[in-house]
Amino acid sequence: MSKLRYIILLLSCFLILSCEERIAWEIQSQPDDRLVVQAVLTDQFMIQSIYLSRTSGSLNGGFPYVEDAEVWVSTGGQRLDFFLDSSRSTYNSEVPFGIKDSQVYRLNIRWQGDTLRAESQLSKVLPVPEIKFDLVPNHDSLLALTKIGEIFDPTQDAMYEVNIDWSHLTDSGPAQARSYFYNFSTIHINEIIRPIREDLVFPKGSIVSIKKLGLNEDFAKFLQSMLIETEWNGNFYFSTSSNTPTNIQPDALGFFSTCAVLTDTLIAQ
Repeated sequence: MSKLRYIILLLSCFLILSCEERIAWEIQSQPDDRLVVQAVLTDQFMIQSIYLSRTSGSLNGGFPYVEDAEVWVSTGGQRLDFFLDSSRSTYNSEVPFGIKDSQVYRLNIRWQGDTLRAESQLSKVLPVPEIKFDLVPNHDSLLALTKIGEIFDPTQDAMYEVNIDWSHLTDSGPAQARSYFYNFSTIHINEIIRPIREDLVFPKGSIVSIKKLGLNEDFAKFLQSMLIETEWNGNFYFSTSSNTPTNIQPDALGFFSTCAVLTDTLIAQ
């Protein structure tokens, strides 16, 4: 009887394999003439940067640089010009400046005969919360940073850029890491059950630099939409597709925002 079961199981396996079918996915190419803008200006007094590229018409075609745009930001009758630097995709401000509160800043991009525009006012930012590290099980000398605050926080919209450096503790291998964390004042169904995220692990004594950006409501919606389409999309329970918003008109991708920033540096112990 056991021999019969083995034969039935073997036949079932052959039947399952015989049902496989190769599918060739047809990727519909998109026109590669839309501008992609990454423009986040802060209240830090510094050379500000704006990144421009174009959409790609193929899946692995990369993102072409935009080298022929005229870029400037205007506010209160003042014009702040940006010029292309050696990286080709980056436009840097001619002079250092910081975004001021209660002023409207207007981004202008003249490209291929059209002028694209967006505007923003400086966001608010709450103090950087206390940062706590978790010990890695069975490794007394290693720490992990799993989150900063709660992702759903009705009091604020914020993004954290965390840079960790332990190059002073070792002479071999990669010794730096960067990660981003978010607080949002609204919640999406994909945020409730998210795919497992790999912990950021590093040795005790590492230098942790934190930059917190306060987010305007519209910029927070843009980032939340991007996360839904990438990090939070395709989990076991939910899958969603949304139209990523933009404030750059009339026809561009990306976002222009002005953000208040707080920074902190500490030694992880």
